[in-house]
Amino acid sequence: PPSDPGTVALSAAAVGNATDNCPGNVQYQISVDGGAFSSNFTFNCSHTGARIVTLRASDSAGASTCNAAVNIRDLSAPCFTVPANISLNCSSNPNLLDPSNTGAPTAIYDNCDAMTTVTYSDTYLPSPPECPNHKYITRTWTVADHATPPNSTVQTQSIEVLDNNPPVWTL
Repeated sequence: PPSDPGTVALSAAAVGNATDNCPGNVQYQISVDGGAFSSNFTFNCSHTGARIVTLRASDSAGASTCNAAVNIRDLSAPCFTVPANISLNCSSNPNLLDPSNTGAPTAIYDNCDAMTTVTYSDTYLPSPPECPNHKYITRTWTVADHATPPNSTVQTQSIEVLDNNPPVWTL
């Protein structure tokens, strides 16, 4: 991976392959979208999308150029820490399974997007016959960036809802 996440450096000399009658005398330069020529260019997240890259090979007799249309894409998915698995006591609280009670992803990081989208879906697993009030839930967390197309990371959390309280008589 690059030392600076979300960037990649392109050296004109590394991609240049022009032929010349005096081979060691050729100098290569690169320009992006009509900008100034230099020996290298560092692409970052602000450069995603269609770009025109121009390579220039020159020696004392002159210069020639070659254009290429390139599409710079963010291919790195976000990363995050999934909430810990949790067991909760059954309650009449209608928000018992809300992430404020069960935990939400933390340490969310994406190389190009500070505003990722966090979603979840719940899958209820069958309760065993001897414990019909127990609930077993697999919560699937997805964190996606806004690249085109989006990159996403999926992780799961186990949630168990237990009925630890016996009935209480009210007289």
